[in-house]
Amino acid sequence: NLPILYTLDGHGEKELDSTLKEDIEKANIDIQSLNLLTEESVPDDAACLLINAPTSDISETEKDAIIEYLENGGKAMIFSDYTEESMTNFDAVLANYGVERTEGIVIEGDSQHYAQMPYYLVPTVNSTDAITDFASKGYYVLMPYAQGIQKTDDVRDTVTINSLLTTSDSAYSKVDVNSGSIEETDDDTKGPFDLGVSITESLDDDKETQIVYYASSNLMDSQINQMVSGGNEQMIMESLSWMCSSDETSTISVPVKDLQVSYLTLTAYDASFWKIIIMGLIPVAFLVIGFGVWLKRRKA
Repeated sequence: NLPILYTLDGHGEKELDSTLKEDIEKANIDIQSLNLLTEESVPDDAACLLINAPTSDISETEKDAIIEYLENGGKAMIFSDYTEESMTNFDAVLANYGVERTEGIVIEGDSQHYAQMPYYLVPTVNSTDAITDFASKGYYVLMPYAQGIQKTDDVRDTVTINSLLTTSDSAYSKVDVNSGSIEETDDDTKGPFDLGVSITESLDDDKETQIVYYASSNLMDSQINQMVSGGNEQMIMESLSWMCSSDETSTISVPVKDLQVSYLTLTAYDASFWKIIIMGLIPVAFLVIGFGVWLKRRKA
């Protein structure tokens, strides 16, 4: 019995990247679309529900259906992107499990935690049940244009929230994204922030709700993924397998050999460091050595 991944439709959700979709299918996970306006509830055979960065809010009926599914031991992988649209019901689903989106876009102030631009975030990967193997491999993760995730104070005692991806303490959320400047102001929200979390809640009858939430759907972009040699893709697939695998839906999946070129990922700090070494210290060293040889021969 193949586990079924239902993808929520009808709210301008982002299409699954073709590479990631192929990987999900090769992992023996069946992908089917779901319109909760017509279905009214998440099907009983759902192994996981994918909510992929809707650009308009879900309805209150859909919100209730999603929460009901999760409160009965459902699994969900959720992505979100920054939008100026009101997302009251979408945010209510997150709030029911103790997390909320920060206003604005996260800017990283530590050059060791971003690549190229301060909003191309290279977060710290934390080892948790959802991505234990991935975290041990030392891959980078690249998250452009991400929002921060903060934990609320009124979360239930039965809910456990683990940080998957975190920024440095120097990060801040740029509230006015249309200001034309990324410099930190008094109106901005200070970090650090989570950029990805896993949420579990133990229920009766040995059921457990599992949620993985990433605050940027750009994680799934194939070009962004190539910049970190497939790190984004591997993390997403491992966290999805964490939710979809069970004794009832066990399958055999042999990962394909990746024949793509691996890219060297440098943070802004690394790039500056090697620029100084190559363009500054090495030429100066040769000049000093050359001057010493010339001086020695002149005296001779």
